[in-house]
Amino acid sequence: MKVLVTGGAGFIGSHTADTLLVRGHRVRIMDSLEPPVHLKGKPDYVPEKAEFIRGDVRVKNDWEKALRGIDIVFHFAAYQDYLTDFSKFFNVNSRGTALLYEVAVEKKLPLKKVIIASSQAVYGEGKYECSEDGITYPAPRSLEQLKRGDWELRCPKCGSRIKMQPTDEARVNPANSYGISKYSQELIGLTLGKRYDIPTTCLRYSIVQGARQSPYNLYSGALRVFAVSIRSGKEPVIYEDGQQLRDYVNIEDVVRANLLALEDSRTDYEVYDVVGGKV
Repeated sequence: MKVLVTGGAGFIGSHTADTLLVRGHRVRIMDSLEPPVHLKGKPDYVPEKAEFIRGDVRVKNDWEKALRGIDIVFHFAAYQDYLTDFSKFFNVNSRGTALLYEVAVEKKLPLKKVIIASSQAVYGEGKYECSEDGITYPAPRSLEQLKRGDWELRCPKCGSRIKMQPTDEARVNPANSYGISKYSQELIGLTLGKRYDIPTTCLRYSIVQGARQSPYNLYSGALRVFAVSIRSGKEPVIYEDGQQLRDYVNIEDVVRANLLALEDSRTDYEVYDVVGGKV
């Protein structure tokens, strides 16, 4: 099949494109090569066997070119950062996803499947249990609490410490513009996909780690920060008390999940966590 991978010059996209080519698919990549992720332009690991289009998911004409003759779409292109340019998260992530379906419907494109990259950021702090008040989904810790050196999440009703629970796909609680924009992508894809018979699957990745992460992108996470510090001859900094927990998943497992979503029709119109399972 002919597969479009948006953000295919990026971390998850490039690994997925490699595997699609190995499995005999024809691959087209659309990527804007936007800094700071691609500070030095197109990476040399982008497979030569893949057709490459430099395009922006915010531009309808770029979508029209990229979707021509396509059967499958892996939509990885997204804006990730910690900056306060809140509107850009929605301009890239939400608008870009809406344009995908807009073009597909207007052009009557026979797409067989769309896989949307979502994020564990849609959960915010996640699911917790209070011994007194039961299950709760807390808001982020306040600045006043952090200044006191009180790192634990607390029950919003009684104020006691709460215990982390496995967070399933049943409820979201995004706490920042990135998380809200990723959840909007899910709603756009699942709602319009069902309405116009475009099978769609949303995958909520945990913190993905592996080769090809951009050293210029702060959103690459703790391991990127540690590696840059060590290579610069500096000691890596661990914030708070070092007892915080995170789920990390290897890029190879993420690619396997991506291909499973493509190949198994039971994933149509569903949302899944893609995690490592250890914290």
